[in-house]
Amino acid sequence: MIVQLCDAPIADERLLGYWLGEVAGVEENALDEHLLGCDNCSERLRKLADLGAGVRAIVARGGVQAVITDGLLECLARQGLQIREYSVFPSGSVNCTVAPDDDL
Repeated sequence: MIVQLCDAPIADERLLGYWLGEVAGVEENALDEHLLGCDNCSERLRKLADLGAGVRAIVARGGVQAVITDGLLECLARQGLQIREYSVFPSGSVNCTVAPDDDL
């Protein structure tokens, strides 16, 4: 597929925000309109979505261990993921479990 260059490419941060559903109103409408008419930016968005799906699959298989920020945790909760949380005090410990319905 040959993709034409874009005269006003959408910044990666804005594409990511759009993909995550973090933009609304006038900005979302402007991005929708641009993406409908721009093969270059639409292809970049598709690649971003494909990358996200690949990362999600690896994480779901337990292939990634990471520290998750509060912002990411809130985003995942808004998407409807079942999240089990525990508070651990400095030098403390916690007995934790994972249930079949837990996503994270």
